[in-house]
Formats: sequence, structure tokens, C-alpha cells
Amino acid sequence: MDADNQTILEDIFRAVFELDETDRIESIKRNNFPAWDSMAHVALISAIDDEFDLIMDTQDALRIDSLASCISVVERYLN
Repeated sequence: MDADNQTILEDIFRAVFELDETDRIESIKRNNFPAWDSMAHVALISAIDDEFDLIMDTQDALRIDSLASCISVVERYLN
């Protein structure tokens, strides 16, 4: 994934989870971050779909549990 798209995904994570620039988003995982509840997950997927003009299928949406997995899933859609 190119640096611009990765930055966009990082910005989406920061917006959805209300993080600032000092928070290490690489360490945030769905199972260890209380703010990542079902509603936040829906907001995350929706923001990604809107930004990249995607329609992510349910299986891929459920695979996203970190920034790294998000990058991997979105990269497949963009290629």
C-alpha cells in the first residue's frame, strides 16, 4: 500500500476512535481496546468504504481487527 493510502487509513482510525497524534495506533487491537465496540467497528468500515469508494463484504469487514489487518484488506480491494 502506498504511503498516502496508509496515512488515510491512519487518519480514519484516529477519527473513529478519537485518537490524537501521540497515540500508537499500531498497538490498537479490537480485542484490547474498549472503544472498539460493534458501533465503532461499523463506523470504521463505513468510513473506509466511503473514503476508498468500496463495498467491503462482511467476511473482509470482520477480518479487520487492527490497523495492519485493515491495510491488508483494503490493499486487496485497491489492487
